[in-house]
Amino acid sequence: MSYRVKYMDSTLSDMATIKEYLSQFYASTWQKVAEEIKKSAKILEALPYSFPFYNDSEEYRMIVVGNYIVLYKIIEDTNVVEIHAIWHGSMNIAELIKKLPDSAL
Repeated sequence: MSYRVKYMDSTLSDMATIKEYLSQFYASTWQKVAEEIKKSAKILEALPYSFPFYNDSEEYRMIVVGNYIVLYKIIEDTNVVEIHAIWHGSMNIAELIKKLPDSAL
């Protein structure tokens, strides 16, 4: 079964922030990170259940992409994978996740 990946508005904002930060070093750095995120999204289209829940939340799953953690939900009845956040692994994700819309944590 194939799933459709949907980037939530919060994720698009995260990506813009990451791009702005990484672009101040080397232009190619952001391009490499973006490509890795796209590759991960492709994996999620086919195998969304392959990755663990974040901190046993049973709401958000995570996939690690380089230094970043991609948080996503699987919406089974519509075969959609919603990517809700892309955060650097050094951030306090347990606190940030509480601020995401519809978060039960």
